[in-house]
Amino acid sequence: MPTPKCLAGIFIGGQSKRMLGTPKGLLHPPGCAQNLVERLVGNLVAAELPDIVLVGNNEAYYGLGIPIVRDPLLGRGPIAGLLGLAEYAANLQFEFVVAVACDMPGVDEALLRRLRREYSKADALVPKREHWEPLCARYRVRAILPSLHCLVEQGQGRLTSLLELLGAACVRLPIDASKAGVLEDWDAPSDLPDGVSYLGKPFRQGET
Repeated sequence: MPTPKCLAGIFIGGQSKRMLGTPKGLLHPPGCAQNLVERLVGNLVAAELPDIVLVGNNEAYYGLGIPIVRDPLLGRGPIAGLLGLAEYAANLQFEFVVAVACDMPGVDEALLRRLRREYSKADALVPKREHWEPLCARYRVRAILPSLHCLVEQGQGRLTSLLELLGAACVRLPIDASKAGVLEDWDAPSDLPDGVSYLGKPFRQGET
């Protein structure tokens, strides 16, 4: 059976306020020549997810040469981004989208390959630690579009509201406790390890 068509969307967000204005996906992990987005693109391709777009309105990423799907509703958070990605994917006849935040340095080829392959009947396949990780997940495009439109009309902004609407069609992707670090994110300067750099210079808390 052929693998269903799947579009990967890297969520680049907006103004990165919690990272003091620094685009999180352009940070370089310690000792790494690639920034987070570049490394994630490499892992997506290795996981046989070569169709990739960026999702968001942050102009800092425009020079990467990757197609960009802009949020259709400014200021509405990631739920608007997922709506834009799903609509874009539907127009191109992709059955699934894989949504991944740009600020998750531990997301590797193995996890992305599992998202592509496992639980093919699920409308949403989402890892979970203490909480769901809806921005490291796979969604069936036609199944989520009605719910996304409904949530947007209601003014909802939380992606977990989508998972609640999907109910049993949302399936948890088990993550071994020893590998929980793959779901860590860099949300603020206090989350960064020593040695992170930006634009070729060490990134220090308080600098932009």
